[in-house]
Amino acid sequence: MRKLNNQSCLTFIRFKKLKKQLHKIDEFQKQINAQKSLQPALWATIQEKLRINWTYDSNALEGSTLTRGETLFASSDTTNYFRGFKI
Repeated sequence: MRKLNNQSCLTFIRFKKLKKQLHKIDEFQKQINAQKSLQPALWATIQEKLRINWTYDSNALEGSTLTRGETLFASSDTTNYFRGFKI
């Protein structure tokens, strides 16, 4: 019985920590949203860089040997060079 009480206490403590972390995330999101509207071109650039980095990292985890530059080239909207190839 005592173990259950200790476990319940730990669960409650973890919940409180999680709630605090989620509140911090919400605050950061508000700050980001406030900045987004001030410099939309900058945010488009940041999103593009994140998209390329995430694509590169995902492909690397799967064993791809493409460089970041090659990943950028392959995912570019202006080229169809890699169309039909499985990357």
